[in-house]
Amino acid sequence: MKPDDQSPDDAAGRFRTTHWSALLLSAQSQAPGSQAALAELCRLYWYPINAFVRRRGHDVDEAQDLTQGFFLHLLDHKALRQVSLVKGKFRSFLVASLANYLLDEADHSRRLKRGGNIEFVSLDTNFAEYRYQLGELDFLTADKIFDARWAITLLDEVMTRLGNEYGAQGKAAMFQALGA
Repeated sequence: MKPDDQSPDDAAGRFRTTHWSALLLSAQSQAPGSQAALAELCRLYWYPINAFVRRRGHDVDEAQDLTQGFFLHLLDHKALRQVSLVKGKFRSFLVASLANYLLDEADHSRRLKRGGNIEFVSLDTNFAEYRYQLGELDFLTADKIFDARWAITLLDEVMTRLGNEYGAQGKAAMFQALGA
């Protein structure tokens, strides 16, 4: 479907390749919709961040703890407020912040445990582990794997939304027949 074929109401559900509006909204904890924007941001970036942590030598449970701890760290330090389009790519900010966080965690030898009175976004960690095992590429750096995993996450999101669009139009069978 071309963008011109959509009504203004449909445009809100369209997948955007850049999420600066959601990113900026998620940084404003009191703004209406900021919690939903933050949840979406965490959901989209969880797997690439988790794969980066795994590539740095952490096992499944440690990587999950460190990934969740990293998101908590971003929230506690209000780091998303420092992000700016003019300062560079958000992915670069995330990778640098994550690398620093992992170094700090190694220095302090502590782990933030899952749970507590914090509400986490529901994530499919078994599927993430399955995807990680499929993509074992010893010759790639953690940075390259992060970028590749992020691209795969974007493609998965596009296919999900496209499937939902076809389903809403009563064309789910056509979508499946096309091999998606």
